[in-house]
Amino acid sequence: MPPVVARVERNSEAEIGRRIRFDTEARVAMIGRQGPRAVADRLRALEREWDVERALAAGASTLALLGSVLAVTDNRRWAAVSALAGAFQLQQIVQGWCPAWPLLRRLGFRTRDEIDDERMALRELPFGDSRQESGSTP
Repeated sequence: MPPVVARVERNSEAEIGRRIRFDTEARVAMIGRQGPRAVADRLRALEREWDVERALAAGASTLALLGSVLAVTDNRRWAAVSALAGAFQLQQIVQGWCPAWPLLRRLGFRTRDEIDDERMALRELPFGDSRQESGSTP
């Protein structure tokens, strides 16, 4: 199976990828003008940011659980929601794509590589290696 970056490029609209790259570059430039404290704060935020695959897994799990609970408490037909969520998750694992993927990308979820690219760009700023200030050790 191709790496995540290749699957994202193959299965995402080019405009979404361009927008994410543009937004990242603009954010790095803005934070760079704000100084070392802003860089350290952003590096901490990046540690907590969910990538698109984690968001997809969380969404599928939530829908599967919700569908199961509603199937037991309300109507058996809700089991279809669980089945659909599981099918989408399996499709993501096997093919590297599912119908929710473009939606999550449009909502701004990035790949782990895209998040790491921003982290590296921040650290390349003249005062960007703020690991000690952000609580990390060298």
